[in-house]
Amino acid sequence: MNFHFRSRRSLAINSAVDLVRASWLFVVVVLLLALTARPSAAINFPCNITLNPPTATLGVAGSSQGATSQGVTATVTKQSDGSVVQGAKVSFSTTSGSLSPTSQNTDANGHATSTFTSGATAGTATLTATVSWAADPTHNVSAGSLSANATFTIIGGDPVPQGSNTAVQYYNGLADASSTDPTVTAPGQPTGTTWTWATSSSMSANPQNSSSTPTATLHGVAATPVAQGAGTEWVQITYTLNGVSVSSNKVKRWTVVQPSSLQQLSLTDGVFIDLNYQIHPNGFISEYEYQVKDQFGSNMTNINVNEDFGTFFSDYPGQNWPMPGPNGKYYADGIFTDDLGADIPAPNTPVSSAPQSPLGNTKVLHFAHVYRGGSPTPGQGTAIAIFTTQFYTDHARNQ
Repeated sequence: MNFHFRSRRSLAINSAVDLVRASWLFVVVVLLLALTARPSAAINFPCNITLNPPTATLGVAGSSQGATSQGVTATVTKQSDGSVVQGAKVSFSTTSGSLSPTSQNTDANGHATSTFTSGATAGTATLTATVSWAADPTHNVSAGSLSANATFTIIGGDPVPQGSNTAVQYYNGLADASSTDPTVTAPGQPTGTTWTWATSSSMSANPQNSSSTPTATLHGVAATPVAQGAGTEWVQITYTLNGVSVSSNKVKRWTVVQPSSLQQLSLTDGVFIDLNYQIHPNGFISEYEYQVKDQFGSNMTNINVNEDFGTFFSDYPGQNWPMPGPNGKYYADGIFTDDLGADIPAPNTPVSSAPQSPLGNTKVLHFAHVYRGGSPTPGQGTAIAIFTTQFYTDHARNQ
């Protein structure tokens, strides 16, 4: 019978070997845990970073001011020797607009790229690229990060009209003082921008240069009531922003209106009432109410209207009625009344009377009666209606 037995010494040696194996296993586990606990940065040495281009000028999203996006490149290098770094994570951010992607690892050339796209807001966008590194106690390196910035100027949209889209009302070369000049602006530009405005039409911009406001007022007197096309004035605005010339590709249009006709709203015949509201039973007033219309048939507002009389002709032998005088006035709603009245007592010839029923047909006098728009001064402005005004003994008519 063969017996196999192990000495105490052999048992001790084997136990020592097992202990060493267990110790190495413990060390491996500790190292793995230590590696797992380290920061996720792929590098552990200080880096420099640059961002290009450092500046750019773009248009707001949806505008015609050129490009609205721009690629940017971050370059990461070692601070120790300036060599490029591959595998470094670069994070991108911006104060306006958007960047895609927002992070990327550097390639073999140390480059990480992203694309900036402008938003709807004009102004300044500050782009930031950041690289971080982990601590390396062995080489006495602390964790840290470094950033590089770029500044992009975002230009506002095309110059746009403010308020009403109706320009100065032109009346045969006479600009109505009652109308308001239109203004244009390129909104949301950076403070301190110098603006240079120009027009491609007969209108002029004022001011031509301004550092306080991005708004210019357009004004001018057209040679004809309709400067171009069907009652439209085409205006091309350009301006200079921080030395960069910017032109709108969109031609803005303002309607150039002119009074063209009158719409009779009402006609009333009644007894004569003077300015002190005293009734004169032997006189009459035929009151017309008119609405001023432009060349498109739309109601006009904020307009001066005047009347102009031609030669007076007598229809009644020996009549000695005093001749009326023309007037002019501003009307905010474009609606005005004209009172054709007479209070002619004896011994004048013939005497007037209150409106009869039916109305009388005895003619007294007549004259050419012209209504003009664009000025309160009789005889100036555009003729919008021409009548023959006929006075009877008890009423009057524009015919």
